[in-house]
Amino acid sequence: MRNRLRVLRAEHHLSQADLAEALGVARQTVHAIETGKFSPSLTLAFKIATLFGADINDVFAPDPEDTLPSLLEENHGVTATSDRTSDRSPKSRPLVFFGKPRADTDRK
Repeated sequence: MRNRLRVLRAEHHLSQADLAEALGVARQTVHAIETGKFSPSLTLAFKIATLFGADINDVFAPDPEDTLPSLLEENHGVTATSDRTSDRSPKSRPLVFFGKPRADTDRK
């Protein structure tokens, strides 16, 4: 995942320590997020975006190879433009129900 955290932090004249304090995390956490060694939780990612008044998509963006079309192609041989009726479509899974079905007489 790529992010613009370092750029946003610099634009707002914040040090890693300042940002860490505002977020309630360690400075090392901010550094790890900026360098891509750590992906923040969804809660922390939203907190960061809110702090900068930005949309979360403007702060964090997935790597191009992590997008849904490329993941589908990699894992299932399916492309984003493939026809759903083709033989390459993933097989549907049977529905599994838990518990005992009610008899018609039990329904009210």
